[in-house]
Amino acid sequence: MKGKIILFSLAFLLLVMGAVSYAGDAALTKGISYDKWITLNLEKDGLVVREIIFKTDTEAKTGRFGLGVTRGPYATFVIVNNSGHDMEYGVAVALFDKNHTLITASDFAQVGKLDSGERNEYDIVFGPVNMRYKEASYFKIVLEAK
Repeated sequence: MKGKIILFSLAFLLLVMGAVSYAGDAALTKGISYDKWITLNLEKDGLVVREIIFKTDTEAKTGRFGLGVTRGPYATFVIVNNSGHDMEYGVAVALFDKNHTLITASDFAQVGKLDSGERNEYDIVFGPVNMRYKEASYFKIVLEAK
């Protein structure tokens, strides 16, 4: 039962990611590599996800909502607000294998706003469905901003 709930949650996240990209938000698909920065420059209204790194260690620097260390595979992304005003945003990432099968997915939502001109790095922790994390061949990322 728990597995079905998790799979339903992942399917829902993908559905939302698809809907978000059709609503005019920025989306991108790229090949994955581990432990090296991947340039993205994914932009929505002046907010830019510059790059992302998928880590093979399992201890993110910050946990969910910035509360302590979280264990599990994770990615760190760099975001910059080049707009002339403060912005709210969310980022979702889904990993797929070479057969286009979903492996895992997760998201990050900014609490509050990113100030104009501000640059930050945030961790996205993939879990609890993450056993095939290192088998991913590509990923999809969506940036939602307002």
